[in-house]
Amino acid sequence: MNWEPSTNRGSFAAILVLGLCLMLVPASSVFAGISSLSINQAGTLAPGGRQVTVNGTVMCPTPETVQISVNITQFVHDHVVGKSGNTPLGILCTGAVQNWTVMAGSDAPMQTGPASAGADAFACCFTKPFFEHAETTADVKLQ
Repeated sequence: MNWEPSTNRGSFAAILVLGLCLMLVPASSVFAGISSLSINQAGTLAPGGRQVTVNGTVMCPTPETVQISVNITQFVHDHVVGKSGNTPLGILCTGAVQNWTVMAGSDAPMQTGPASAGADAFACCFTKPFFEHAETTADVKLQ
């Protein structure tokens, strides 16, 4: 078998150029994924401080369903109190900005005032065979 280096280099260069061109092709909206996720800066503290309601917005492509989980932490009396919750049934994506609300609860009460919130959004699986993920954090004032 006669091996010619110049032929192999030409094939390698063609494959390299093709790969670079494919990387530069913009993704269509079908592959856009979760394009925005936010948390509102005001949270609502239930009487007794054991439940907190947090709101925000999300934008994701149709016909995905997005599940949002929220963790809220606050420094209370020299220790950290944490709460978590999620959207109970998920949200059917419309391609437009949509509101979400999560109620989080735990045994340790929180107080009115500043807290930190983190949100994770997971969308799945109608337009592609894998999960999409987005996350954000915000300072929240509990009222």
